[in-house]
Amino acid sequence: MLIFSSCEETETYEPEENLNNAYIESVRIINVPPYYWDTGSSPDLQLKLSIENSSDWTYISELREEVEEVPITLRLFDRAKISNEDWELELIDKDNLNADDIIYRIIFNPFKDADNGKTPIYNNGLLVLEFNYIIS
Repeated sequence: MLIFSSCEETETYEPEENLNNAYIESVRIINVPPYYWDTGSSPDLQLKLSIENSSDWTYISELREEVEEVPITLRLFDRAKISNEDWELELIDKDNLNADDIIYRIIFNPFKDADNGKTPIYNNGLLVLEFNYIIS
């Protein structure tokens, strides 16, 4: 399991565009570490998202089974209004019989690095996923 935080302390950011009415439209998964997630098959990817330290996951994406290559795009079941605070996400390999494998657990502020409809998320300098947002 990889865990990282895109910011050390709770910080707020002032993006160039007004994100007060921005919603996550989709999440583009760009890199998944090479690993045999399931015996004899590819990972079944799903993303969970909430404000940091929430008791439950507020937003969950569709499940994409047998993902053999990235990038892929996942859509959330409900619109997620982003805010200028720390959020947490998990990208998992969803398993039916065993416990889910956590691929990434990331704490981030969606306003950090937000530009032109995208918020990139990095792990050790490697772009791993990207939130695509719309302003309505």
